Amino acid sequence: MMKTLNLQNRQIARREGAHRGWPWAWALAVAMVLCPISAKCQTPPPAPNILVLYDNSGEFAWLGKMYSLKLQNLLSHFDAKVTRKPLGQYVAGDV
Repeated sequence: MMKTLNLQNRQIARREGAHRGWPWAWALAVAMVLCPISAKCQTPPPAPNILVLYDNSGEFAWLGKMYSLKLQNLLSHFDAKVTRKPLGQYVAGDV
């Protein structure tokens, strides 16, 4: 009885067109070949240059240097080129 029921289900599925999804798969494959994803062809943007200035005068000069070091470490995770300088050594256009 069970084998007969399974055979009937297969025959019904064939008649109803259970394979209708295949034309969509072919269309998708053709579209992928003819229209490749352009993001793969583009070069990544260059890494940004970041200048971190810190205050190195007064009682808490060591704290400014430590915070700038931590910021440099954080920014390095994003492929940024980080330059740290004390505020007194900054010249316009150092970035």
